Amino acid sequence: METSQAKKYLLDKKEDFRKITVFPRFLSFISTSRFITTVIGPRRAGKTYALYGFIKKNLSDEDFLLANFEDVDLSGISPVEAKELISIHAQLYKKNPRFLFLDEIQALAGWQKLVLSLYESKQFIIFLSGSSSRLLSKEIATSLRGRSLSHLVLPLSFAEFLVFQGIHQDLEKLSSTQENKLLAAFERYVDLGGFPDIVLEPERAEQFLRDYFDVVVYRDIIERFQVQNTGIVRFLMQAALSSFSSVVSVHRIFQTAKSKNLEVSKKTLYTYMNHLEESFFVFLLKKFSFSARESASSLPKLYLNDVGLRNVLHSASSEKGKSYENIVFLELKRRQNEHPLQELFYYRIQPHDYEVDFVVKEKSSILQLIQVVAGGGEEKEREVRALLLAGRDLNCKNLLVLTEDKEGEKTIHWHGVKGRVRFLPVWKWLLRGDVF
Repeated sequence: METSQAKKYLLDKKEDFRKITVFPRFLSFISTSRFITTVIGPRRAGKTYALYGFIKKNLSDEDFLLANFEDVDLSGISPVEAKELISIHAQLYKKNPRFLFLDEIQALAGWQKLVLSLYESKQFIIFLSGSSSRLLSKEIATSLRGRSLSHLVLPLSFAEFLVFQGIHQDLEKLSSTQENKLLAAFERYVDLGGFPDIVLEPERAEQFLRDYFDVVVYRDIIERFQVQNTGIVRFLMQAALSSFSSVVSVHRIFQTAKSKNLEVSKKTLYTYMNHLEESFFVFLLKKFSFSARESASSLPKLYLNDVGLRNVLHSASSEKGKSYENIVFLELKRRQNEHPLQELFYYRIQPHDYEVDFVVKEKSSILQLIQVVAGGGEEKEREVRALLLAGRDLNCKNLLVLTEDKEGEKTIHWHGVKGRVRFLPVWKWLLRGDVF
């Protein structure tokens, strides 16, 4: 690549960047030369724009170098030529960039050696991002050998959704009118989900979801993992959509496949389910047990990367409780970026067959138990009983029930078990910004 071409690329990139409108995301990226920050997550969740927001808020032109290795101008360049972009930046701005944002890094052949060389110089704060079909957390861990910190970017949180919708919220100063406005916005969020493209253009939601589904099938699964049986991948993805916020059994899916005369082995279904998880299409949550082996072998609960995906099956209306639970799970995953030592599980209580939706654990301590309830009456009573029993079993007093509208605290007794339970509407919990 000629020096004049490289200069033009860098200057054009900065000019194009200044013209971009970026909605703020509530993300805190770590700025350190001690680790490489890798930005991972589902495709179309806004990873690149999240980095753009960080740059616009914190950096001047001379502070950073931004390169997208899928840009035509950088097509086919070598790692040596890519490294020369730093020297050319120094010629333009009379200083080396402190921050390097290397987007779609997987498109650069031999990128691992380049990034490690830049990291070991200790001169730069390095951010890597890339397509979820080519640059996954496992690959990063293998390639960078413990030198990276991963930051998960998911579709919009409810708080970010409000910003994109131009809605101001202050929980300390809510009039009845403002609260009703937030409630209406929350219902839209539950219906639409948080993919930025859908939030900004809801009239294109159906087309977006159809295209998204196809791209995950063909680019994230078929191309990346060289899968031959497209029909089975689609069947498994449909099964995942039908099973969201529920315990998922590959054995049961296998039995269903057999009943439909689909030729596939159980081993293949397990492999394909792993592919869906590695591509961030689904998340699998293990059951809590004091035995690590038992937890690892337990049937997982399945959550979608965005609750709006259930609209692919056109089944949103009858699954409010599951939608709430999926939304809460994703919010807990976002908060793990700030609390990386925290782990999430669900919990099952035998012989009652009661279930607690979320166990928040850090090291050897159970920090909080959370139930998500959309209904009332007997359903709510059953969920609270489960919470009390789990609190006793796991020695946790921090018991939270997230509801549609109930708020307050109550000491509850049930069959010799006693606990102080807090109730909070889901939408308020989402806006509070804390777990506890």
